[in-house]
Amino acid sequence: MLATRAAVADVEVLLPGMLQATEEVKISQVRKDALNALQAVIAASEGGSHLSAKSQTSIREALGALVKREQNILARTKAQQLLSQLHLRGAS
Repeated sequence: MLATRAAVADVEVLLPGMLQATEEVKISQVRKDALNALQAVIAASEGGSHLSAKSQTSIREALGALVKREQNILARTKAQQLLSQLHLRGAS
């Protein structure tokens, strides 16, 4: 539970920067950091911790934005996989 809260806090800090960054290098690094933070949140929640509906919505929106904006095919694919994983968990 603490790991999930810490990871959610990290995501909340990273997302505004991801959306507002102006330099391409900075954008790429912030997106990479955000993707890693989102992956950590999802992994922590799979350990039995609960993600609130608001957190799940925020994560889905962030992953969706990464899928749409990311030029790096590996990062985009990773974001798509995490988004699918989150959708599958939400359906069960």
